[in-house]
Amino acid sequence: VQTADGGIAALAALEDRPFDLVLYDVTTRDLAPADLVRRLEGMGGDAVRRLALTAAGALPPELARLCAERGIPCLDKPFDAGEVDALLSRAP
Repeated sequence: VQTADGGIAALAALEDRPFDLVLYDVTTRDLAPADLVRRLEGMGGDAVRRLALTAAGALPPELARLCAERGIPCLDKPFDAGEVDALLSRAP
């Protein structure tokens, strides 16, 4: 498990090495989730398929549409270990 202090730091960590799963809070202020998705897509590989968003409540419509189009799951807070295990089991 590795944590990052913001979206830019998370993106830097993702550029260094792959992760089995990336949980990204939709309220992260320094890099919007949609921007993170675009940056991950630009990196190539399957980084977007390893991404899951976390939110306390409904996603804004534009972000919900992006997630549906890309197959990005969103976990409602609070989430439990079983939900994370399910995501890990489907990771590429």
